[in-house]
Amino acid sequence: MHGDQAGDAPFTTSQYLVSDGPQSTFGTKELDRRIAAVDALSGKAREKAFTEVLRDPRRHGGHRAGAACGPVPLPAGRRADGSMSSPEFTLLFVTVAVGALLQVAIGFGFGLLAAPVIATFDPSLTPVAVWTCAAPGPWPWCSRWWARRCWWSSSSSEPGGTFPLKVGTAASSCARTARLASISLISRTPQARSPAKGISPMPEAPPENVGSDGIPQPENHLGGFAHANRRRVLSLLAGASATAALSTSGAPTAAAATPREEGRTRVVLLGTAGGPSMFDPGRAGVSTAVVHEDRGYVVDLGVGSYRRLGQAGLDPAGPGNLLANVRGIFFTHLHSDHMVDWPSLYATAAFNSIGRTQPPIRVFGPGRRSELPRVFPPGSPEPPIVNPDDPMPGISAMTSYLRQAFAADLNDRARDSATPDPSGVFEPRDIDLTGVWDVDAAGKPPRLSGPIPVWEDGEVRITATLVDHHPTAPAFAYRFDTPDGSVVVSGDTTVTPNLIDLAHGTDYLVHEVIDKRYVDRTVSQLPPEQANALREHLLASHTTIEQVGRDVAEAACARNLVLTHLVPADNEVGRWRLAQKGYSGRLIVGADLMSLAVRR
Repeated sequence: MHGDQAGDAPFTTSQYLVSDGPQSTFGTKELDRRIAAVDALSGKAREKAFTEVLRDPRRHGGHRAGAACGPVPLPAGRRADGSMSSPEFTLLFVTVAVGALLQVAIGFGFGLLAAPVIATFDPSLTPVAVWTCAAPGPWPWCSRWWARRCWWSSSSSEPGGTFPLKVGTAASSCARTARLASISLISRTPQARSPAKGISPMPEAPPENVGSDGIPQPENHLGGFAHANRRRVLSLLAGASATAALSTSGAPTAAAATPREEGRTRVVLLGTAGGPSMFDPGRAGVSTAVVHEDRGYVVDLGVGSYRRLGQAGLDPAGPGNLLANVRGIFFTHLHSDHMVDWPSLYATAAFNSIGRTQPPIRVFGPGRRSELPRVFPPGSPEPPIVNPDDPMPGISAMTSYLRQAFAADLNDRARDSATPDPSGVFEPRDIDLTGVWDVDAAGKPPRLSGPIPVWEDGEVRITATLVDHHPTAPAFAYRFDTPDGSVVVSGDTTVTPNLIDLAHGTDYLVHEVIDKRYVDRTVSQLPPEQANALREHLLASHTTIEQVGRDVAEAACARNLVLTHLVPADNEVGRWRLAQKGYSGRLIVGADLMSLAVRR
């Protein structure tokens, strides 16, 4: 320290940075004033100002604190003004260029690894599209621009959101890639169930900026959101090689990318395929579970849903307990694609309810129909009647027929290993329509003044209504009211005022949907007499993409619309997203094993 400063005022900021000396052009007070002005700056401006003071004190009339008088020594290879020499600049340029090339190679490599996995959900995606949204770049501004474009305009799954279909293939592919990648990453959050169950780990609550369907939601300010989610996507792609190996080895990977949320009350899609035709082996037949605490209520049992019930992890730990927490089973109607797994569940119930201590599982569904459906088209010859003594049995009668059909197996096991009779596990009940509707041949239900009470099981209240799936009748939709919110499951139906009444204000409307384009394509390949009948049934007794959001969910003021019973099951996801038009709530395209938390 110089003598003129010793014993004076406390050591100042300027003294820490510079010392007054014979070569100074101005004094310490002036330096203090200037450095105070620098201190008032922020960010890069402040950093640059301090760098200038430290790098060339001659310019500012000072020296480093405690150093001998004279200029600050410059780093080797720097010119007198502090700029880089040619060799140093060349080295830096080569380093940056090599790093950029490595980033491009690694990013595109991740794209190649992730593409086979993501193509499972959308074949139109390419490694280039994956890399465009997910790669670190050497051009961060490009990645951020794409991310903003993708997240903001990606899907009608956001409330009030619309996806501009004419934006272009690259933008839409980017959007789908980023969304699928984030969903997969969320399902891998390490707060896991037992891996022995074959269930992907799931978060206890949706991460920040992620909606209740597990799908990233847009923020008001896009910059921070896009930057934060690039890291999520990259983390997913880092593990893509392992996932791709599972995919190519035949291991089921569809569920791995399905959002699954924890909560006291949940709706779990066990199967989402509609119709008896097998279109997509990755989707089981239609079935939906509503879970409240440790109680499960299952609606319909399409093909493969029994297995999905086990994969969903709704049973307590230990073998033979699959049905331990199932309280009730509810059939919307008696078409085979909604109940074909009921016989297998019934016949094997004793082996999957070993730890069950609750009362018998209640099974609700349509009762016996007294009149056969009408023949279409009018004037067509009457087909042979199956089981003329009881041609239209209800759920109770059907279950008794199952007991007869499995008589050899049931008798064998009862006598050989004391296996309990399944009649002790289930309690079938026909929904009584006395005074409500005497089902006629046309099968078109009347308008009801209110819901049909079905069951009140503690905090869970189940009601039903009649829906129009003519000539199949009766056909029901069910509503589950819990302390956390409500869930309505439509079953098969066209647009029906009764259903809109039942679903008014519901948190989740799980509704069937059919693509009219598929209907046109299918009937064009059939002879006219068969084509007309099939077209009539498919369009007059189901709900099209154009109708389900606009005419049903919006009219019911449903907060969330979940599409299930997808016909055809192998349709492009983009087709189903068109259901957002006319609907102001959130649209969710259902996938097997998707779990959605119900929260008010």
